[in-house]
This record gives sequence, C-alpha cells and structure tokens, in this order.
Amino acid sequence: MPFTSKYLEQFESVVIDNVVMVVQRDFKNALDAFYPSDNLPDFAQRTVGNIFQLALPAFAVEPASGGADEGEQYEQQPLKLNLYLAVEQADPTNAVRQAVKYTRTVRSVLKTCALSDFTTGLSPNNVFSIVRELTWQYGQPAKKTNQDQISANGWIVPVKLELVLKYSER
Repeated sequence: MPFTSKYLEQFESVVIDNVVMVVQRDFKNALDAFYPSDNLPDFAQRTVGNIFQLALPAFAVEPASGGADEGEQYEQQPLKLNLYLAVEQADPTNAVRQAVKYTRTVRSVLKTCALSDFTTGLSPNNVFSIVRELTWQYGQPAKKTNQDQISANGWIVPVKLELVLKYSER
C-alpha cells in the first residue's frame, strides 16, 4: 500500500534557504540605508550551519525546533530557526557597536520582507497564515587568537537571533 501523507510537510525544507536568500538579497541595501556614511561591508559569507569557520562579517541559519497542532484540514506549526551573525573589529567597543548595527539591519530585513518570501518554491495554497516572531541576544566580545581559523586580528562579537515562524500547512 503506497504512503499518503495527511499534510504536505514542505515548509521546513525550503524556509531555511529562503531566509538566506532574503538576507543575501536585502541586507546590504538596508545596511547602506541605515548607515550611509559608515561604508560597512556586506556579509563576507552566508551559510546554513557553522558560522565560526567563515570570513567575517558572516551570517548563518540553522533549524532549532518545531512542533505541530493537528487540525481537521490543516496543521498549525511553529518553526524556530537560529540565526547567527558575527562581526570583527580592532577593539571590543567598536565590535559591539558594529554588532548592534548588523543586528538592527538583519532584524529589519526579516521583518520587512514579504511573508511570501519565506514560501518561495511552494504552492501558495499549501502554506498560509504565517506569523513571524524575532528575538536576539548579543554575545560577549572575545579577543581572537592565532588558534582561530578565521583570523587573529581583532575582537569578534557573535549575535544569536531566533526567528519563529508560526504557520499553517495543508
């Protein structure tokens, strides 16, 4: 007997790449709009997974957790994604200031993009009623050493953002 899924279960498989795509598409323009005279660089790299092996500034996305409440005709699910960014500066004060600027910009990009950007590649009839929630936490500035693979010329400040997308799927 062939397997037939009650729900399509498609959203999680595409949303991670779509978040990376949104940040790649919109981040630098937003950064320049917020801080036109700072001449801040775009993320050197964006990835799914480990950020700490990348050239800085960097951005990464990884799935964190999910859940489901089953309904008659659709399933309601929260999907939590961990988003990481890290910046580097010559001194800890400037590293923190730059982390705040990059975090503000990522938050704005993720709150400003169309909800349909998260569902690119899916049938619009299958995923609906998306609500986004965003929280963030700054890490402590850390002096980099020669043992760090990314470089040894400054202070790094990591930031963890949590993007929760609550959605319904048929």
